[in-house]
Amino acid sequence: MSEQNAVVTDFRLVVYGKAEKRTITIKNGENAGKTKDLLQFRAFHSEPVDKESKEFTSTWYDVNCFQDNSFYLVDHICDGLVLYVTGQVKTSQYTAKDGSLRENQTINAKKIYLDLLQRGLKSITFERPTRVKE
Repeated sequence: MSEQNAVVTDFRLVVYGKAEKRTITIKNGENAGKTKDLLQFRAFHSEPVDKESKEFTSTWYDVNCFQDNSFYLVDHICDGLVLYVTGQVKTSQYTAKDGSLRENQTINAKKIYLDLLQRGLKSITFERPTRVKE
């Protein structure tokens, strides 16, 4: 398996399915053996095949977010929602059971943005956090 890394900023994705909160066990490094929660969802990015064409090609991504304040999003990230993501993309290659070489793309998101003007958005609830006095 080989790996490549890249960085994306304000990368437009369309969510497929529902997000979920998962707990993983860290495999290496100073935190090996410890557990960590993450927000995870599947999404795709579409681009036109060429400037004149009405055909699109889509690239699929697994999106992971390890930010503790992201877990409330699990109930709000749903199928068809457009999000903008900033983070690191990890592309890894593997050999499938049929012998073909395939790629898996994962974005480790540092920021997730919502386009407030997108169609289908019905409501937003915001609660200002209380300040902690020292």
